[in-house]
Amino acid sequence: MKTQKDSKQANISLKTYAIARLASLLLMGGAYAGGSGGTDLQEETREAMPRIMVGSSQSGTYGQNFQEGQTSESTTPVSKKQIEAYKRHEAQYEESLTKSMQAHAELEKAQEAGKSTKKLTKKVKELAKSVHDIEEKLEKDVKAGAQQALLEKELKKEELKKSKVKTSEPVVKIEPQEEHDHILTLHGGGFRGILELMQLKAIEEETGLKTFELFKGGIYGTSTGGLAALMLARGMSAGEVLDVYLNNGNRIFSWSYWDYITNPLGLYRSAFDATELEAVIKEQVGDATLADVKVPVGVVVQNADTQEGILLSSASHPEVSMLDAGRGTSAATTYFDAREIKTKNGSFVARDGGFSANDPSEYALRDYRRFNPGKKPSIMTLGTGETDAYKPHVRAGLWAFVSPANNMDMMFKNQMANTRKAMKEHQDIGDVQDYNYFNIKLPFNIDLADISPKSIALMKKLAAQFVQTDEGFKTYIAKRKLEIQERQSLRLPKSGIDLNELRDLRIDGERAS
Repeated sequence: MKTQKDSKQANISLKTYAIARLASLLLMGGAYAGGSGGTDLQEETREAMPRIMVGSSQSGTYGQNFQEGQTSESTTPVSKKQIEAYKRHEAQYEESLTKSMQAHAELEKAQEAGKSTKKLTKKVKELAKSVHDIEEKLEKDVKAGAQQALLEKELKKEELKKSKVKTSEPVVKIEPQEEHDHILTLHGGGFRGILELMQLKAIEEETGLKTFELFKGGIYGTSTGGLAALMLARGMSAGEVLDVYLNNGNRIFSWSYWDYITNPLGLYRSAFDATELEAVIKEQVGDATLADVKVPVGVVVQNADTQEGILLSSASHPEVSMLDAGRGTSAATTYFDAREIKTKNGSFVARDGGFSANDPSEYALRDYRRFNPGKKPSIMTLGTGETDAYKPHVRAGLWAFVSPANNMDMMFKNQMANTRKAMKEHQDIGDVQDYNYFNIKLPFNIDLADISPKSIALMKKLAAQFVQTDEGFKTYIAKRKLEIQERQSLRLPKSGIDLNELRDLRIDGERAS
């Protein structure tokens, strides 16, 4: 039921519409009345003009139907056929008026030139009659309520448009959350970490986003994967981190003459002095702690005394320095000495987290679920290469060479296989949205500290072939690109729509209501 307020608003809108239309007709009538060139028409010609057009004081049909407080409301329902007839008559009326104006202009020119005007006068009169006839039809349409019905229909359309603008306005301003977060986990593997970074670089290039923008659920790593995770979570691109590796490999994995004298072949301690490794980490992260990141981050270390695996994350250990975390997670036995880690609860000696979890996926999932209960993330894991052909790591020091038990790859193979099995089970029971695992097959084992140009060239070639040919990897990228496009279509207005226009429409709509 219409309220008195609604009725009054409708009357005002109808009246506004009528006044605007009458004004346009009267303006056209002024042109008919001889305003052009200041020449008055002869009396017989004036009589032949449409009656609504003669003089500004003429109270034509449309003006009479919209007196104060009145509308063209009909007592009987208006049919769709009546509305269509009214629209058709309006179109005919406009066409007739245009032809009438053109005929009057021709008549004026003929009169000024002193030519015969008999035929033109007849034409003007015929057109005037046509205008009058259509005007009468329109008058009947208006009395039947067709005009009001059509106007109300248009008003409803406008209201619907405004309501849609109001509804969509927050979507334009507020970035919607992802349906599920994405988590990245990175294996340990020394300098072979460049394989992971080349895969990430390919994903960044395809999507146009940095790694931290793609994995807002967190970036987790072990050993070299932990070092990369820290830099990526700080906001560096995969390409930038890759450059850190390539530009500093010789610094990190180097032997000085003094090393040859004091620690021949890693006989008395780990094969490499960690001084340069610490310098490189410091150059990239400065004095930052695990709290100084753009997305959650975590690295796995092992307590050297208790052999307990510990995840140092931005959520659980925000006070731990990135230097300590990075140095601790990469303290691979026989490569680098262990590192003391200082936390708010005390300190402990940490060594490479690969001894507990070279694939940190389960640690990452536990950390995520602890702070995001009920949510199901998607997890992507990248490895540092796998092979079935093992050989001693000659650069790992004498103890690794003498004792196959110290071979990192041999120790981690079964451990990582168990982690993959557990993650697939998490996917099967619905703990995670989906789980994607990618690892490049190596033709032979590459030492974790092998920085030779030949090995680097081989790893680059293998990574390039993998990203171009592996169907699973290509499918993953395609899915991420589609997801990003869908999110952007929700966040941004359609092409051609101005955000300021949307804002103005919303404000106008609120004022009108």
